[in-house]
Amino acid sequence: MSSVGGKRQPPAIRLWGPWWERFLGRTVPPEWNCCQGRSVLVGVIDRYLTRQILLASAVAVAAVVAPVILISLISHLGEEALYTSLVWPALASTGPMILFHVLPALVAIAIVWSYGRFAADGILIVIYSSGRSTFAARLPGFAVAFAAVALGYLLTCWVVPLTSGHLHDVLFSLRRGVNPALLKVGVFNQFDHGRQVFYFRNYIKGNELADVFIRQAMSDGEERVFKARYAVFERQGDESGLVLLDGTVQSLRSGQSEVRGVAYARIFVPLNEYGFGGVKRDYTIIDEVPLQDFLDGRSKAMADPGTAREWIHEALNRLGIPLLALLHTWLGLELLPVWRSFGDSRGPRALLVCAAIGALHFFMVLTIEQTLVDLRTTWAVGGLFLAELALALILALRRRGGAMAAPSATPAVSMRLGMTGVPALHAGLALWDGGAAALANGPHDQLPNAIAPPCP
Repeated sequence: MSSVGGKRQPPAIRLWGPWWERFLGRTVPPEWNCCQGRSVLVGVIDRYLTRQILLASAVAVAAVVAPVILISLISHLGEEALYTSLVWPALASTGPMILFHVLPALVAIAIVWSYGRFAADGILIVIYSSGRSTFAARLPGFAVAFAAVALGYLLTCWVVPLTSGHLHDVLFSLRRGVNPALLKVGVFNQFDHGRQVFYFRNYIKGNELADVFIRQAMSDGEERVFKARYAVFERQGDESGLVLLDGTVQSLRSGQSEVRGVAYARIFVPLNEYGFGGVKRDYTIIDEVPLQDFLDGRSKAMADPGTAREWIHEALNRLGIPLLALLHTWLGLELLPVWRSFGDSRGPRALLVCAAIGALHFFMVLTIEQTLVDLRTTWAVGGLFLAELALALILALRRRGGAMAAPSATPAVSMRLGMTGVPALHAGLALWDGGAAALANGPHDQLPNAIAPPCP
């Protein structure tokens, strides 16, 4: 007891153990009434739930996205490109593309798994016993889901159009240009669909090569073959190429049967090496188009079946996939019956729901990809969205109907709850959620000892 102005004051209220105090950094002042103390307790719990859900989401995203990005880079560039400068522009494009595709499922799975763990740990007992509804208990999860939706739209509408061109440039350069880091020793390296062939026996040191063979098919039909004992990669002004030493060049023009050959001591052969401005795309892919230009081009795109498929596919990616974070979360929480049997283990049940969400998301993304082949698949995509929304709504209405019918058992439940030390007012509040019957039948030792008393 403390003394202020000669009057003895009651001690400050301590909130449910030391870790709550570490989270708040202080105790509740004694002049706060019971309603304020209970409100602070529930607010602290909400922040704790939000923090745990965010942590679970970050771990899930990091654990899944990083390996998927690595696999995607290997499949697009090849294993050799991972050790070159090509990996950075490709990573800047691949990362956001993969992230917005998997983010809705990973966040929803993290939220469902977290709520299953909260139920098993008894945290939800405190929330429901304080009189909060099921929706209020789920608000931290829905807040994280809304944040995932916002992040998804940021990625699809701004980041991906801004960065996707880097990957297209790299892939274009690998098909049409020569990059020294990707040349394989003792192999006929082909570029530009075989119009350029590059071979060398071995590296001497650094960028110096030995026994070089180059075949080039020119745009005017002329074919040239260079042979050299030595070669060095160099830049001359704005051009990047290969300096050939001590060799010969043979030329065969289109329509002629005579091959002309010339010996040389030194010659410079320009190469379209990526990174030096030699390779430039003269076209734009639809995922590079800014959002406003993309929306404005709808009428023109719909005039042709091929461009219509591309536009619909891109529209579903940009505007539809981010919204799945909220839909998956809602459906997952409705499938996971957190409003019953608060003391039971939620591990196996949460695992099944998480697996169902992952399978559903994979199937929906796969169906969206099929719109590039058949435009009628758009109806199937819309049907999947509506079916998921309808199922979540039906489960929510069913749970709401069960909660409204629960107060018929008030006397018996209140008696059992009274044995555990929970006041009758808390029993009535818990009955509104439809879970008090299960709470009364559960083990008494799972109720926390620090539930705030009801307000007068």
